Amino acid sequence: MDLPQRKPDLIIEWLGDEALIYSDEHAKAFCLNPLCSKIFQLCDGQHSVRAMAKTLTGDSKQREAAVLESLTVLQEHGLLQSLPKLRRRELLKASALI
Repeated sequence: MDLPQRKPDLIIEWLGDEALIYSDEHAKAFCLNPLCSKIFQLCDGQHSVRAMAKTLTGDSKQREAAVLESLTVLQEHGLLQSLPKLRRRELLKASALI
């Protein structure tokens, strides 16, 4: 999951520090909180997980864990292009840090 990228066919409305996203493929709308919205905005195929984490405040391990958790949620809801599944170990480490 080096350079996450959002799906190109999403309808995105930026609402301050939150985002409203409609997926025609799933016929669903999603409202992202400020943290997830910030991570989603950086899913442009240009930013690594580490680069995304550097845009957040706080401890570096907690920042990376927050990015991994956000990416997992975005991927589970089909908002990101196909990416390799996060390894179980990475998920467990991320959830233990939050």
